Formats: sequence, structure tokens, C-alpha cells
Amino acid sequence: MYLSAVTRMILGTDYYVSPLQLWTYNGSPLNEIYEQTYAIN
Repeated sequence: MYLSAVTRMILGTDYYVSPLQLWTYNGSPLNEIYEQTYAIN
């Protein structure tokens, strides 16, 4: 199951939710990890 689908289930919504700012990994928000991983330099 995709993270966005899990986020919608937890929040009880039927619309698209961008999960990156809502979830963390080792204390860092996923959007920060994504930006660091896929940074355009």
C-alpha cells in the first residue's frame, strides 16, 4: 500500500494527501530526506 493511501486512511479523508511532511524517519521529515536525496545542484 502506498504511503499516501495509508495517510488518507489514518486521517479519514477521501482526497489526495501529500504524506511527505506528515511522516518522519529517524526524526527527520520525509520531505527533507527527499530533498536531500534528490537535490538539484
